Amino acid sequence: TVVKGYNEDCRNYNISGESPVDTYTPGQYCYPLEHYTVSDETQWEHWDLRGPGYYGTPLDHIGDLGAYIRDDPRFGQCMARSMYAYMTQSDRESVSPALVAELYDVLRDNGMRAKPMIRHIALSDSFRAVSRHDAALPAAAGLQTIRPEQLARTLHDLTGFRWLASPDTDNCASERVNGEGTRCWGEVDLATSDRFGFRAMSGGVNGYYITAPTHTMTPPKELVMERYAFEAATYVTRHELELEGSTLRLFHDFDVQATDGASVREHIARLHHRILGERVTASSPEVDATYALWHTRFARDRDAIAAWTLTLAALFQDPRMSFY
Repeated sequence: TVVKGYNEDCRNYNISGESPVDTYTPGQYCYPLEHYTVSDETQWEHWDLRGPGYYGTPLDHIGDLGAYIRDDPRFGQCMARSMYAYMTQSDRESVSPALVAELYDVLRDNGMRAKPMIRHIALSDSFRAVSRHDAALPAAAGLQTIRPEQLARTLHDLTGFRWLASPDTDNCASERVNGEGTRCWGEVDLATSDRFGFRAMSGGVNGYYITAPTHTMTPPKELVMERYAFEAATYVTRHELELEGSTLRLFHDFDVQATDGASVREHIARLHHRILGERVTASSPEVDATYALWHTRFARDRDAIAAWTLTLAALFQDPRMSFY
């Protein structure tokens, strides 16, 4: 029905070609789909079903249902358990009852607002701990793996780059492309898209075939991060040749074409701080290793842009970018 709805420009249309229920609107056959229809509220009477209610308590309006769910301790405890498991990349069942009760108290005392509870989790010892020495303590969150969405936001902040794919404009000129119901959707963010992008490959979910994220490094995730790192590094090194002043992201007060060793090492030290969050000096061993990479690439064909592209791509793939 939805496919035919699109092919008929989202008019009232069903598989048989007959008009659907009069109270339905054309937009209900097109994205975003409506999962609740006011006109269906009395259908329970037509089908001789039990009247609306919440665990035996009669309800007059859907707003009443929301209030009952909000005030049900089971909902708040589930919310606390799920939020902590998400933030610590752990299994929901592994969150201790004592910790759930603690977080639920924070949630309840703050009018069921999530933000105070998130702050409480982020400041807790268990969230900040790498490991625990006493089994009686809450499980430590340990090392976290960067999620696809986090990686996309991080690289965009560092470089201004978004990993977009453009439509095939030649074929998109026709209303129908390669079969019934197919449409060209415009630019697609490959870092965070499920169907056309690489979110599932880099540890994310698609809500259909993959319903749980992967919190470890896998070969597909490493391949995606490698390509993403090089795309972002290529973009920022070439793009910043055209910019100046406050619009620069990674080459403030530095000429990207500069090649003298002292200047390059000083800037590498600044990049270590900006990208990896570590303060190092231009003469530190960390800078020695990064400079060696830069100089090896530069010595090949005396191309400073190519050297910086390789260097940034390597920094973007550093384990401190992949884990936190």
